[in-house]
Amino acid sequence: MIPKIIYVFFILFNGIGGFIFYKYIRPGTFNIKVILNILLLFAIIISIDLRFTYINNKFIETESHSKIVDSFKWTPTLFEFTLENHIKISAVLGDFDLQYGDSIVKKANTSIFDVYKKDYTGKYFFFKRYDYSLTK
Repeated sequence: MIPKIIYVFFILFNGIGGFIFYKYIRPGTFNIKVILNILLLFAIIISIDLRFTYINNKFIETESHSKIVDSFKWTPTLFEFTLENHIKISAVLGDFDLQYGDSIVKKANTSIFDVYKKDYTGKYFFFKRYDYSLTK
């Protein structure tokens, strides 16, 4: 669930932090490098969890009638879709059959939404109704 960029940041922080603490703190007295790395890891995990909780709550609270204009792949199984009104939908692979250009219709304060897909003539047709709360 954690993107590769966070691993790279963690390794760089470990290397730079190790050099600074080895140079300015007497070795063997207190290993603050390990404590800072653990705190950094917990902060990253908590911030990612809070971000996805915020995205989920905002999607449920907002009324929407717009198309999917962007998608982002966090991991091989975790996707994030962005609608025209800048609302995001996070989904695990297999939860929803969503694609770029699909239309999402949803009432406010509900987790149920309808997906409309475009056929070969360019007209939208009802595809499926999903319940966002059942995916968690």
